[in-house]
Amino acid sequence: MSSYGSNKFIRMATLVSLMSKDYGDGFSVRELTELMQVDEDTIIRDLKNIQGYSLHYASDDEEYEERDAGEELEDGRLDKCAGLFLEGPRSRNVQLILDNEELTMLSDFLDNELGRKVKKSKSCYIKNAIGSFSDEDIQLRNFLSERMNKGKSVSFSYLDKNKEKIQKKTIRPMKIIHNVDDNFIYVVGHDEGLYRFDRIKDCRTSNEICTPKEHVEFTKYDRAWGVEFGVPVHVKVKILDEAGVVMRVQRELGDRAEGHVEKHDGYIIYEDDVFGIEKFYSWVRSYGSSMIVYEPEDIRKRLLDSVEKRLGYYKENE
Repeated sequence: MSSYGSNKFIRMATLVSLMSKDYGDGFSVRELTELMQVDEDTIIRDLKNIQGYSLHYASDDEEYEERDAGEELEDGRLDKCAGLFLEGPRSRNVQLILDNEELTMLSDFLDNELGRKVKKSKSCYIKNAIGSFSDEDIQLRNFLSERMNKGKSVSFSYLDKNKEKIQKKTIRPMKIIHNVDDNFIYVVGHDEGLYRFDRIKDCRTSNEICTPKEHVEFTKYDRAWGVEFGVPVHVKVKILDEAGVVMRVQRELGDRAEGHVEKHDGYIIYEDDVFGIEKFYSWVRSYGSSMIVYEPEDIRKRLLDSVEKRLGYYKENE
């Protein structure tokens, strides 16, 4: 078993990302064992432990139309050769069922490897799903994209950060960006305001004319990593094709029209000029050894220093 496949938390996050309803024809248990480099029983256990999602057959064959994949998973009748997909939840939260020892392992892993914040809820950790969007997000994205292409304005109710107070907004959508660090989608207004999808309610077409600010380069949002701006930095990264990483990365890079992806046998090279280098750094770290940074040099050095520091901890305990 690979080190990637041996980590339960990475496996389950990868399953949620790969098996999203809008991702191709789904994956069979047999295909997942090859991608994750684990046995079929491990994949079955992981699927059972992902809560808040329903499991479905992805085949168009009539044989599968009336079959409940989730029920067959529970009673051991699941077709391991058929394509499967996960549907839901409405929110971005994914719930993993873990025991106390696993909670400790997860906490250490996140602190040492990812540096991402999680919150504890009873006996579970809650973390944003990677690369998975709700049906509402997809519908809103399609609606705003259509209005943006036609130069139309939209009106909506916008909730504050506590989702309590409501403001009425009318904007002309200029760009749609995805912050891979927190997995939220934002629409950029003509006023350069950033409006988060999950806080937008009752969005509809408006006849009001909204004129974009003068001298604003909205194309910069195509190169934004997260929602941070400043001086663009050139990045070049090698991404290894292991355990489905390349497929996940290509999905996350889907909105980055200015970036360049070069495909090779066993890896891809991603090159771009990005805003928000600290968010980019966090994203690279989340993929561990599957990503090798060539540029910029300071990010490469920070990653090498981090690895050497962790190796030093191990040597101290030899």
